[in-house]
Amino acid sequence: MTEPMIESIRIRNLDEADREAIATWRYPGALSIYDPGCSADQLRAPDHVALSSADGALLGYGTFGAEGRVAGGRYDETALDVGMGLRPDWVGRGLGPAALSRLISYARLQRGAERLRATVADANPRAGALVRDLGFVPAHRFARAADRRAFTQFEHDEDSERVAAFIRDGYWPLRGVVAPEIVAACRRDVTAALAQAGVDDADPTTWTRPVVRLDTPRTDAMSQVRNHPRLLSICDRLLGPGRRRPRHDLGGTTPVRFPSPEDPGDAGWHIDGSYDVGGQWWTNVFSKERGLLLLVLLSDVNEASAPTELLVGSHLDVPRVLEPHGRTGTLFDAAWLPASTFERARVLATGAAGDMFVCHPFLVHRATWPHHGARPRALAQPEIAHDPPFSLEPRPDLHPVEHAICKALASHGRPVPRPEVSSRGGADD
Repeated sequence: MTEPMIESIRIRNLDEADREAIATWRYPGALSIYDPGCSADQLRAPDHVALSSADGALLGYGTFGAEGRVAGGRYDETALDVGMGLRPDWVGRGLGPAALSRLISYARLQRGAERLRATVADANPRAGALVRDLGFVPAHRFARAADRRAFTQFEHDEDSERVAAFIRDGYWPLRGVVAPEIVAACRRDVTAALAQAGVDDADPTTWTRPVVRLDTPRTDAMSQVRNHPRLLSICDRLLGPGRRRPRHDLGGTTPVRFPSPEDPGDAGWHIDGSYDVGGQWWTNVFSKERGLLLLVLLSDVNEASAPTELLVGSHLDVPRVLEPHGRTGTLFDAAWLPASTFERARVLATGAAGDMFVCHPFLVHRATWPHHGARPRALAQPEIAHDPPFSLEPRPDLHPVEHAICKALASHGRPVPRPEVSSRGGADD
């Protein structure tokens, strides 16, 4: 049988032959904890469903409600518990994402579930990676009452599809959440900062340079953007609760680009450096000092006004080139990336003033030029710092930013970096 796609996986009621087959399933090694350990009669509960191929062949089964719980966990009725078992000969063959995606859709459409919860044994890192890839985030870790085996509870809600897209694509667009009066105040702050630099954003005769780079104004309006509750909740979702380093001002720099055919000199592909080494901004595979990159549109930006361009999924290519430099890190050079990185899909960071793009720190991006628009465009690009630093140790409670780095390293067979000094030199931790 060829590998089923999600569109070809069916959910149906278990029949007698399904129940008898599942009761005999046995898994190898550490996965033996998933052996059904029940009779066919015990699989008659309505909370069991069959996962089958288009031709009806049994591929696995799903459970909902109490059947997906493990003694010792924290459970309530605010979420529907979901569990899944694949036929043993399908384990490790790439069926998991499609099967679990089908169960998630079924739970939402047929069972009306707004929140889902999955409990995964720590001894099954493949299953832990699967649920994280689909947007589940770790919520609670515990030991099973009977044998003290470690399990982690993961939760999935209305933002989980966006989390899964962030892991895959490297960015989360956030539109229309900042109040119009705050956006207007931020625009006035940029106008005032430009005036101090001798530029009138309403007078083209003063637009003598293609770009003016400002320190982002430290104003109340800018602070309200950075500390918007929706933005903070997304950052905490991506970094993990308690890891985002608080900051009052928006921070970072705000490049303002003007209509001009002149090369601005800063439009190459790059990732933003995180820490100063001898006057250069370096980064390392642990993304020291930068948990997220935030792009904040402080003017309306369309395709003509030199928008920032994002290489979709490029954050998954960067860890392999940073890994040899260990904790010391390096001054990143996009030329180290494989040619396939630059063949990835591209997205322009366009939108209305106040829109934001919450980006993985390793997302490769660039300013485009020339600016063919009629008005200056302004974009703040602050970092979101995090504590403690990422350890990149494979563990069940990885949150999306760190999970994406570990996923990228594992896909290329790279080990977790050790804290030796890089051959490039520089300050170590």
